[in-house]
Amino acid sequence: MKLLIALIALIAFSTAANIYEEDGNIKFDVDMDQTSPISFAVKGQMNPLDDTQNKITAFLKLANEYIPILENLSKDQTVLRYQHTWHFNNIPGIDLTFYWFFDLIIGWTVTPGDVAENFYEVTYMPFAWGTTYGRLNGTTWPAIGYIRLGVEYLDFRMPTAFTLYRDGKVCFDSSYIVTPIHVSSQLGGALRECKAEILDEILNQQAITLGCSYVQDIDILFLDEDLTSRVEHQIIGETCIGF
Repeated sequence: MKLLIALIALIAFSTAANIYEEDGNIKFDVDMDQTSPISFAVKGQMNPLDDTQNKITAFLKLANEYIPILENLSKDQTVLRYQHTWHFNNIPGIDLTFYWFFDLIIGWTVTPGDVAENFYEVTYMPFAWGTTYGRLNGTTWPAIGYIRLGVEYLDFRMPTAFTLYRDGKVCFDSSYIVTPIHVSSQLGGALRECKAEILDEILNQQAITLGCSYVQDIDILFLDEDLTSRVEHQIIGETCIGF
């Protein structure tokens, strides 16, 4: 390695972000909320010359301790997923089902850019995205209904544009985007309507059957709010290093 530089450490709003070159890799770390005792952080490295060196890890910060929860080693994406279902039918005539879903995805997108005789461009974008929601479904003979509460708790992207020159020089710039934590909630339901041709079935000595369907559907979005503000900031302007 011809050049080893600690490039920059910027604090934008309450988010801390660092990016620097070390041993041929561009290393980075971003704390989503530096001032809060509870937040998410991502750390990793990029190597535009050797994709096998790429790595990103998501951390949960609790009381300033960083707990690794998911790691991606040079794959498009890695998924942490959990879902569970609870069923309750202890009350006669009432059937309840509760679903809980948790998803965390970290990974990369790689977008080729311009190509010329002496250089080519490529953009690496590490990302972390997470959502969780719960849904309660209820069924009785006269009606059905549901309520759903969901939170998109993490949406982080860090586009980093590289220009690689034939003479061994590599130039790059990087920024990050953290979209707001978003919460939404819906409820819905419908009534059961039943009809029967009772007289015809009696005359034909047939069993009386009911034809039932759900009517008067409702579907209401009663909560759809951002809990935080969007954060977008440049970590470092164009910087060149030699390999």
